[in-house]
Amino acid sequence: MFIRLTAETADRTQLTAPILANMSPLSNRTVATIGSGVMAESIIAGLLRGKLVGPGQIIGSEPRPERRQELERQYGVRMTG
Repeated sequence: MFIRLTAETADRTQLTAPILANMSPLSNRTVATIGSGVMAESIIAGLLRGKLVGPGQIIGSEPRPERRQELERQYGVRMTG
């Protein structure tokens, strides 16, 4: 089965995204990662891309300062050491 993406489909997706985000079980939660390596970054990126949570709802821990700064800059999430 193939879904054909058109401008109309994209417009509908943009309209329904806020509604779906409010229906998400994560809408009123904080998501935390312990150790913010490649897998944690993928989870963070997917949650933000899918608009399931906002950057203010994510906090990550990472011992390396340069990695913390990278994730803070790239995704706007809170990081701690």
